[in-house]
Amino acid sequence: MSRLSIVKVTEDDSLTISETLPRRLRKRSLIAPSLHEDIGEQLVLNLYNAYKTRFGVYIAFNSSNAPQNLNMPGVIIHKQDSYQADLTKESILPERTEDRKVLSIDTIIRGSLKHLVWLFFATLTDRRQVSMEVYKSHVMIHKNHPEMYTRDVLKMRKEELGRILSRHRVGCPNQSADYWIKCARTLFGEFGGNPLKLLKCCGSSVEGIVEFKRREKTKKGRGYDPLPGYGPKIASLYTLFLAELRKIKMPEDSFPVDVHVQRLFIQNKAIVNQTDTYNEELEDILRVFICKVSKKHSLDKVALSHAFWQLGRTLCNGCYRVKGIESLCPVYNQCLGSIETKDYYKVGTWPSQEASIFAKKGLRTFKLGPADDINLHLFDE
Repeated sequence: MSRLSIVKVTEDDSLTISETLPRRLRKRSLIAPSLHEDIGEQLVLNLYNAYKTRFGVYIAFNSSNAPQNLNMPGVIIHKQDSYQADLTKESILPERTEDRKVLSIDTIIRGSLKHLVWLFFATLTDRRQVSMEVYKSHVMIHKNHPEMYTRDVLKMRKEELGRILSRHRVGCPNQSADYWIKCARTLFGEFGGNPLKLLKCCGSSVEGIVEFKRREKTKKGRGYDPLPGYGPKIASLYTLFLAELRKIKMPEDSFPVDVHVQRLFIQNKAIVNQTDTYNEELEDILRVFICKVSKKHSLDKVALSHAFWQLGRTLCNGCYRVKGIESLCPVYNQCLGSIETKDYYKVGTWPSQEASIFAKKGLRTFKLGPADDINLHLFDE
């Protein structure tokens, strides 16, 4: 079954997606979103170059600020960098304040097998939530319930696991508990608790993981899933973490398309949604596209992922409040402004382009409609 078919380039230089979508994407939006390849490619290159040259917002932010790096099991962070809040008040980037960390006796060594297993389960629950909070929660879960990241989790009941996840504010705790136990059976039962062996069995690729799940379902019956929750997006995220730790080479078909990637493509009109669109559709379209662009220009996808995440997290939410935004944001001139994300987090959808609400530079919030295109220059003055 084909993952995605791009069938033609239309006269307005946008890509249309055929009906040959994966089974998980059927019965989705009535009209497939359009991808403008030239705009999308330029967006990717602009962000990548800004990140590599430490332009604007990237002067102060780097990979060490990413949630999987800032939050390590056994390390309790008492005071974190506070420059995101300061960006709404200052016209220049504030000085960085050092984190104050306390190491506990059960500190895990970065890049060790225990760390890879901790990331395996933490990543599993990183679905439509604020990532920084997800990994903070897992630091505390590991502190209070370290057995959840070992073979001993197989002795726990799903209900007990769900209550623990709920207390630590992990999203969809009951579903996550179910996924956790099923993934643990596969990881510890078939691969000795080593995620690298699991990945090697899957051909060290995202599509290989998808094919492994499909193959196991065929052998053991409809409804069986050896790695529930590990779809293309979560698999891409985990392989990115492994590549960042230099445990694997980043797979050619891997790129985590999260809320920040999707919103930046929408805000820059590289993706146009004709109707309400599910985030899974954009994940599949943009993962294929970004991997193609990255291969064409020999881009480091780990760095590119950080570029999207850090810009989206630090500036997009408060774009209209940030003084000096023009000098901080590398795509300010071509961006429509910050799109609301409440539907993404609540139901996993993006509104159509006409119904989207954008906010930019603190002037006003406007609704994009057919007649608004002629007035967009007012927001660039």
